[in-house]
Order: sequence, then C-alpha cells, then structure tokens
Amino acid sequence: MADDSATQDRAITRDEGLAKNPIRNRMVVDRVSVGSGYASVDDVLDVVSRARDVFHSFVGQTLHRSYKRVPIYLVDGWIVKALGYFTSVGGRPGERGGVATGTADTAGSASAFASIHALYTELDRFSRSAEGLSVLKVIGLVGYLKQECDDLLERKARGRSETASLELLVGVLRSFLSDAQRIREMLSRDDHFKGQVNHEFFEELKARHDALLLAIENFVEGPVPHLAGVSFNASGRGGLLFDDIPELEIKAPAVVLAPHNIAIWAEGMPYHPSLSADLSTWFGCSRRDLAPFAIGMSNVLQHELTHAMLRVPNDAPDEGYRLSQDRQYTQDPGFEEGLANFVASIATARSLIKSHHGTRGPEAIDMDSSRNRKAFATWRDVIEWTYADYFRERTDPFMQTWERNARDLRAFSGMVAMFATRHGEMNWDQAARALESGVIATTGREGRR
Repeated sequence: MADDSATQDRAITRDEGLAKNPIRNRMVVDRVSVGSGYASVDDVLDVVSRARDVFHSFVGQTLHRSYKRVPIYLVDGWIVKALGYFTSVGGRPGERGGVATGTADTAGSASAFASIHALYTELDRFSRSAEGLSVLKVIGLVGYLKQECDDLLERKARGRSETASLELLVGVLRSFLSDAQRIREMLSRDDHFKGQVNHEFFEELKARHDALLLAIENFVEGPVPHLAGVSFNASGRGGLLFDDIPELEIKAPAVVLAPHNIAIWAEGMPYHPSLSADLSTWFGCSRRDLAPFAIGMSNVLQHELTHAMLRVPNDAPDEGYRLSQDRQYTQDPGFEEGLANFVASIATARSLIKSHHGTRGPEAIDMDSSRNRKAFATWRDVIEWTYADYFRERTDPFMQTWERNARDLRAFSGMVAMFATRHGEMNWDQAARALESGVIATTGREGRR
C-alpha cells in the first residue's frame, strides 16, 4: 500500500455531488496495462463515466426502473483478491465469490478486514524499508513475501492452517533481519565505514520487520472476514458490495471494479473490424488500441449496475425484499447473474450497434428492425463473449426469449420490477423453467417460494 499522501493523490473522484454515481479511484497504480500499451486513470474514468450514463438512459427507456446512484470504486491488487475470497450474501464467506468454508464472524467482520489491510500495509512498509539493503537481493525477498501473503488469504478462505508454510515465512523474515543486523555490526567495526552507518535505518527496518510479523500473526489468528455482496467471483472483475470498508474509505452499497482484471479478460475478445473505429460516443474511448478494454469495462460496469437496479431500487417497500433476494442468491445465484448478464449484454449490443451505424443521438432504437438485426448478427460473437465464461447456461434463456419477443427489453420490465420490489411473491424456480420455454413470468401466480 502506498503511503498516505500518495494514496490521497490517487484518490481521484469524478462527478461527486452530482445526481450520478460518483466514481472514486482506489487503485494503487496510476495506469492499467492494456495489451501492449497502457490506459491512464483518466482513460478509465472516461470509459466508466460514459458506460454509467449510457446505462441509466438505456434502463429508463426500456425497463423503466429507478434505483439509488451507488458510488463506483476502482480497485486493484490485494483488495481484489480479498473481495473475491471473502464476499458473499449471508452464510459462509466465499460461498459465492471465493472458496471459504470457515465460520464467519459477522460481528467482527470490520476488524477482520482491517487485519487484511494491516497485513498488506505492513508488507508494503517493510518492503520499502528493506530496499535500502540491495546487497541482500531484496527484490526476490519482496516477491516471495507478497506471494506468501496472497497464499495466506487463500488458506484463510479455505479454512486451512498450514503451520509449515507459516513457520517458513516467519523464518525467512527473521533470517533477513539477522543478516541485516550482521551487516550493521560488520560495518560498525570497520574503521572506514563505521562513521557512515545509518543506525536509524536499521532501527526502522527492525520496527517494520516486527510490525509485519505482528500483522501476520493477527491475520492468521483473527476471525474469517466476511463482507456482504454479490457478483464477486474467481475472475475478480467486479461486484456489488453491501458492507462498508472503512480502511479503504469505501462506503456501501457500492459497485467495485477491477480494471486490471478486466483488461486481461478483454484480451480474449473476438476480433471485429469495427474495433478499430472511434468508440468515443458510446464507450468514452477514442483510442483504437483501447477498444476491447472499453467494451469489456462498459459491460462489467453495466452488469454490476443491473445488480444495483435489482438490489437498491428507489421504490422498495421495505427491507424484506432483500432478505428474499439473499435467500435465493445463496441457494442459486444463477437466475440473478443470468439476468444481470442479459441486461448488460443488450446494453452493450445497443451501444455497439449505434457505434456501428454512427448514431450519435440518445433516442431508443428498434433492435428488431432489419438493419439492426443485421448489425447485431455481425457483433454476436462479441456480445456472447461477454458472458461466455460466467453463467452462460442461465443467460441463454433470457437472450432466446428476448429474440422471441421482438427483441424488446420492455417485455421484461414486469419481471424486473417483481424481482426488485416484490421478490418474495414470485416462485423464481418456476419463473426460470418458464423462461426456458420462452415465457416471461410477471406475477406471483406461479406460486410463492
């Protein structure tokens, strides 16, 4: 973790105070590797802000839903791993996103996540202090320590305690400090160098060493972290968070995005000739080398905004609807994830088609017109790619039913409204089976869960 002043410099916020989702940067680095080049933080903010605005317009024109403008956070590094391992809706952490099987201590979840924050903060501080002893090949040590801390997260999530690995880590740290102390003593005895020994440096190094060991101990012995949220998964592209992370100044509910992971995923996007076109109007990106990244980032954000539309509507009658949603998601996340994939893919398709035709106005388009059906067909590989590795089998019924209903997303507005505000009144297992037959359930007549 960077020092506090550097972190503040990178905590860029866009659209704060406006009637939009504010976008807040919590990434440690100041650029994202994209293919053979880089995207600056400003490039990423341009893509995210445009995708957000396009989605709000799209939802208003089709599904007629309004929902809370939750903040959007950009994150990277260990934060992404921690969210993937320890975020779920109720039950055990990791049931949805990670792999945890330990018992969650919900009451202590904030302090438990603080222990992760402390672990990586002290790792960073120790690494920066240790860089002053290049003679000890610190680069290799720092890489080893980072990997071991990442492994600690995974073992904690899996409920495993590997004493041998932990003892080895502690032994390596203590051996390094011992070597450093020997160098200090050797230099102090040398008449030529003893006046040049920086004793404050060695004392600082020991303090950082001791603080890192304590952070490791606190994390290993502390409770299993648990943050409430949906859509976090092994790919680590993003999710919707329901719990605050005060250590990172993340206020829930919030959409969390991982631009680095999205960039890696976007490298697998199927080729399309129009990817070399200017996508600035609908994807906020004029650089042609960033086109796949911009499309991927837009799609992931719109997936998470769909979860926000379903989970934090402005017209929710009470908190009971969320409990019903959580129960279903814990038992079967596929319906909600398939629905989020579907809405996001149609939003992405709409923007691709408008870019394809050079359309600049915000007006709705008829996706079933001959012209737009042909354009959709040319982009189908890209559209299907957006959900190919994530609940595809639960997304296909939505797509097929949409095509049977004149490709009109408004046909799903009743179902979406039920899910968002009267979830407990619908039997969603039956609704899923009906969808496979091309029927869109819009009332609770099918029976309650």
